[in-house]
Amino acid sequence: MKRTCVFLFIFIFSFCLAEGQEHELKIIVRTNPETMITGEPFTLTFIIDYAAPEQVNIISPPLPASLMLDRFIKFPRITESDTQTVAEYRLTANTAGRVSLDSFTIVTPHGIAETGAFALTIRTPGIERTLTARLVWEVPPRFTVGERAVITLRANNWNAQQPPPSFFMPAVPQNVILSSSPITAQERESGVALKMILIPLAPVNINFPARTLQHDNVRFEIPALNIRVIR
Repeated sequence: MKRTCVFLFIFIFSFCLAEGQEHELKIIVRTNPETMITGEPFTLTFIIDYAAPEQVNIISPPLPASLMLDRFIKFPRITESDTQTVAEYRLTANTAGRVSLDSFTIVTPHGIAETGAFALTIRTPGIERTLTARLVWEVPPRFTVGERAVITLRANNWNAQQPPPSFFMPAVPQNVILSSSPITAQERESGVALKMILIPLAPVNINFPARTLQHDNVRFEIPALNIRVIR
Protein backbone atom coordinates (compact mmCIF):
# COMPACT_ATOMS: atom_id res chain seq x y z
CA MET A 1 0.00 0.00 0.00
CA LYS A 2 1.43 3.37 -0.95
CA ARG A 3 1.76 6.19 1.53
CA THR A 4 1.25 9.58 -0.02
CA CYS A 5 2.26 11.98 2.75
CA VAL A 6 5.54 10.63 4.04
CA PHE A 7 8.75 12.08 2.68
CA LEU A 8 11.64 9.89 1.63
CA PHE A 9 14.24 12.41 2.62
CA ILE A 10 14.62 16.03 3.55
CA PHE A 11 17.63 18.18 2.67
CA ILE A 12 18.00 21.49 4.49
CA PHE A 13 20.36 24.03 2.94
CA SER A 14 21.43 27.33 4.51
CA PHE A 15 23.53 29.72 2.50
CA CYS A 16 25.23 33.01 3.21
CA LEU A 17 24.58 34.93 0.03
CA ALA A 18 26.17 37.98 -1.54
CA GLU A 19 29.21 39.32 0.22
CA GLY A 20 28.39 42.02 2.72
CA GLN A 21 24.79 40.84 3.24
CA GLU A 22 23.62 39.41 6.55
CA HIS A 23 20.53 37.71 5.17
CA GLU A 24 20.66 33.90 5.06
CA LEU A 25 18.44 32.10 2.57
CA LYS A 26 17.11 28.78 3.83
CA ILE A 27 15.93 26.12 1.40
CA ILE A 28 14.23 22.80 2.15
CA VAL A 29 14.02 20.16 -0.58
CA ARG A 30 11.49 17.33 -0.25
CA THR A 31 10.32 14.41 -2.33
CA ASN A 32 6.89 12.80 -2.15
CA PRO A 33 5.81 9.96 -2.00
CA GLU A 34 8.18 7.94 0.13
CA THR A 35 8.74 5.28 -2.56
CA MET A 36 9.21 6.54 -6.12
CA ILE A 37 8.00 4.06 -8.74
CA THR A 38 8.62 3.95 -12.48
CA GLY A 39 5.68 5.32 -14.44
CA GLU A 40 4.09 7.03 -11.40
CA PRO A 41 4.43 10.80 -10.81
CA PHE A 42 6.29 12.13 -7.80
CA THR A 43 6.98 15.68 -6.65
CA LEU A 44 10.26 17.45 -5.98
CA THR A 45 9.44 20.44 -3.79
CA PHE A 46 11.58 23.45 -2.84
CA ILE A 47 10.49 25.47 0.20
CA ILE A 48 12.34 28.78 0.08
CA ASP A 49 12.53 31.25 2.95
CA TYR A 50 11.43 34.18 0.80
CA ALA A 51 7.97 35.77 0.81
CA ALA A 52 7.47 36.82 -2.83
CA PRO A 53 7.23 33.91 -5.33
CA GLU A 54 7.23 36.29 -8.29
CA GLN A 55 10.74 37.42 -7.26
CA VAL A 56 12.12 33.88 -6.95
CA ASN A 57 13.69 32.25 -9.99
CA ILE A 58 14.83 28.61 -9.99
CA ILE A 59 17.37 27.50 -12.56
CA SER A 60 17.17 23.73 -12.86
CA PRO A 61 19.99 21.54 -14.17
CA PRO A 62 19.46 19.40 -17.29
CA LEU A 63 17.21 16.52 -16.28
CA PRO A 64 18.40 12.96 -16.96
CA ALA A 65 16.73 11.20 -19.89
CA SER A 66 15.04 8.86 -17.40
CA LEU A 67 12.99 11.74 -15.87
CA MET A 68 10.10 13.53 -17.57
CA LEU A 69 8.81 16.86 -16.25
CA ASP A 70 5.00 16.88 -16.06
CA ARG A 71 4.42 20.21 -14.33
CA PHE A 72 6.13 23.10 -12.55
CA ILE A 73 4.25 25.45 -10.21
CA LYS A 74 5.29 28.17 -7.79
CA PHE A 75 3.15 29.68 -5.05
CA PRO A 76 3.30 31.32 -1.59
CA ARG A 77 2.85 29.35 1.64
CA ILE A 78 1.72 31.25 4.71
CA THR A 79 2.84 29.94 8.09
CA GLU A 80 2.17 31.25 11.59
CA SER A 81 5.35 33.31 11.56
CA ASP A 82 6.04 34.24 7.93
CA THR A 83 5.41 33.60 4.24
CA GLN A 84 7.54 31.24 2.16
CA THR A 85 7.83 30.44 -1.52
CA VAL A 86 7.04 26.89 -2.62
CA ALA A 87 8.22 25.63 -6.00
CA GLU A 88 7.07 22.18 -7.07
CA TYR A 89 8.27 19.97 -9.90
CA ARG A 90 6.09 16.98 -10.79
CA LEU A 91 8.22 14.32 -12.44
CA THR A 92 7.81 10.81 -13.80
CA ALA A 93 10.63 8.28 -14.08
CA ASN A 94 10.60 5.80 -16.96
CA THR A 95 13.43 3.60 -15.70
CA ALA A 96 14.39 2.24 -12.27
CA GLY A 97 17.69 2.87 -10.52
CA ARG A 98 19.60 5.66 -8.85
CA VAL A 99 19.19 9.05 -10.54
CA SER A 100 21.65 11.87 -9.84
CA LEU A 101 20.52 15.49 -10.07
CA ASP A 102 22.98 18.36 -10.30
CA SER A 103 22.60 21.47 -8.20
CA PHE A 104 19.55 23.73 -8.56
CA THR A 105 20.19 27.49 -8.45
CA ILE A 106 17.82 29.70 -6.45
CA VAL A 107 17.85 33.40 -7.42
CA THR A 108 16.17 36.07 -5.26
CA PRO A 109 16.72 39.83 -4.80
CA HIS A 110 18.72 38.88 -1.70
CA GLY A 111 21.20 36.86 -3.72
CA ILE A 112 21.85 33.45 -5.26
CA ALA A 113 21.99 30.03 -3.55
CA GLU A 114 22.91 26.54 -4.74
CA THR A 115 21.21 23.41 -3.38
CA GLY A 116 24.06 21.06 -4.18
CA ALA A 117 23.71 17.79 -6.07
CA PHE A 118 21.63 14.90 -4.71
CA ALA A 119 20.27 11.51 -5.79
CA LEU A 120 16.87 9.84 -6.13
CA THR A 121 16.19 6.10 -5.97
CA ILE A 122 13.52 4.90 -8.41
CA ARG A 123 12.00 1.45 -7.95
CA THR A 124 10.07 -0.91 -10.18
CA PRO A 125 6.42 -1.70 -9.35
CA GLY A 126 5.66 -4.62 -7.09
CA ILE A 127 7.06 -5.91 -3.85
CA GLU A 128 10.82 -5.87 -3.57
CA ARG A 129 12.74 -8.50 -1.70
CA THR A 130 14.09 -7.27 1.62
CA LEU A 131 17.74 -8.08 2.17
CA THR A 132 19.08 -8.78 5.64
CA ALA A 133 22.53 -7.74 6.80
CA ARG A 134 23.59 -9.16 10.16
CA LEU A 135 26.17 -7.03 11.87
CA VAL A 136 28.70 -8.00 14.53
CA TRP A 137 30.58 -6.02 17.16
CA GLU A 138 34.37 -6.09 17.32
CA VAL A 139 35.67 -4.93 20.70
CA PRO A 140 38.98 -4.94 22.62
CA PRO A 141 39.52 -7.63 25.29
CA ARG A 142 39.09 -5.22 28.20
CA PHE A 143 37.72 -1.78 29.03
CA THR A 144 39.34 0.38 31.69
CA VAL A 145 38.09 3.60 33.28
CA GLY A 146 39.50 6.64 31.52
CA GLU A 147 41.14 4.68 28.70
CA ARG A 148 40.19 5.12 25.05
CA ALA A 149 38.75 2.04 23.33
CA VAL A 150 37.80 1.48 19.67
CA ILE A 151 34.57 -0.40 18.94
CA THR A 152 33.71 -1.51 15.40
CA LEU A 153 30.39 -2.59 13.93
CA ARG A 154 30.86 -4.78 10.87
CA ALA A 155 28.61 -6.51 8.33
CA ASN A 156 30.46 -9.41 6.78
CA ASN A 157 27.88 -9.89 4.00
CA TRP A 158 27.39 -6.24 3.05
CA ASN A 159 29.70 -3.44 1.92
CA ALA A 160 27.47 -0.85 0.27
CA GLN A 161 28.35 2.83 0.37
CA GLN A 162 25.07 3.76 2.02
CA PRO A 163 23.79 4.49 4.60
CA PRO A 164 26.43 6.66 6.34
CA PRO A 165 27.99 5.63 9.69
CA SER A 166 25.74 8.10 11.56
CA PHE A 167 22.77 5.89 10.61
CA PHE A 168 24.15 3.12 12.89
CA MET A 169 25.19 5.35 15.81
CA PRO A 170 23.51 4.18 19.06
CA ALA A 171 22.24 6.31 21.92
CA VAL A 172 25.01 7.34 24.30
CA PRO A 173 24.82 5.44 27.63
CA GLN A 174 25.54 7.09 30.96
CA ASN A 175 29.07 7.26 32.36
CA VAL A 176 30.81 7.20 28.97
CA ILE A 177 32.19 9.52 26.34
CA LEU A 178 31.19 8.18 22.93
CA SER A 179 31.95 9.55 19.47
CA SER A 180 32.02 8.32 15.89
CA SER A 181 35.42 7.79 14.24
CA PRO A 182 36.12 8.23 10.50
CA ILE A 183 36.05 5.10 8.32
CA THR A 184 38.53 4.64 5.49
CA ALA A 185 37.51 3.48 2.02
CA GLN A 186 39.26 0.16 2.63
CA GLU A 187 37.38 -0.35 5.91
CA ARG A 188 34.10 0.47 4.18
CA GLU A 189 34.80 -2.08 1.47
CA SER A 190 35.54 -4.72 4.11
CA GLY A 191 32.06 -4.20 5.63
CA VAL A 192 32.75 -1.74 8.45
CA ALA A 193 29.52 0.17 9.06
CA LEU A 194 30.49 2.13 12.18
CA LYS A 195 33.61 2.79 14.21
CA MET A 196 33.29 4.42 17.64
CA ILE A 197 35.66 5.82 20.25
CA LEU A 198 34.49 4.99 23.77
CA ILE A 199 36.00 6.31 27.02
CA PRO A 200 34.42 4.85 30.20
CA LEU A 201 34.10 7.29 33.09
CA ALA A 202 33.20 4.79 35.84
CA PRO A 203 33.60 1.05 36.56
CA VAL A 204 30.09 0.08 35.46
CA ASN A 205 28.40 -2.23 32.98
CA ILE A 206 27.66 -0.50 29.66
CA ASN A 207 24.81 -1.91 27.61
CA PHE A 208 23.94 -1.28 23.98
CA PRO A 209 20.56 -2.98 23.28
CA ALA A 210 19.91 -4.98 20.12
CA ARG A 211 18.42 -2.97 17.25
CA THR A 212 16.93 -3.60 13.82
CA LEU A 213 17.27 -0.75 11.33
CA GLN A 214 15.70 -0.47 7.87
CA HIS A 215 17.26 1.46 4.97
CA ASP A 216 15.54 1.16 1.59
CA ASN A 217 15.18 -2.61 1.05
CA VAL A 218 17.97 -3.60 3.45
CA ARG A 219 17.28 -4.61 7.05
CA PHE A 220 20.26 -4.31 9.40
CA GLU A 221 20.20 -6.54 12.47
CA ILE A 222 22.50 -5.28 15.22
CA PRO A 223 23.05 -7.54 18.25
CA ALA A 224 23.20 -6.33 21.85
CA LEU A 225 26.60 -5.40 23.29
CA ASN A 226 27.37 -5.63 26.99
CA ILE A 227 30.62 -4.15 28.27
CA ARG A 228 32.15 -4.58 31.73
CA VAL A 229 34.43 -1.72 32.73
CA ILE A 230 37.19 -2.18 35.29
CA ARG A 231 39.33 0.36 37.12
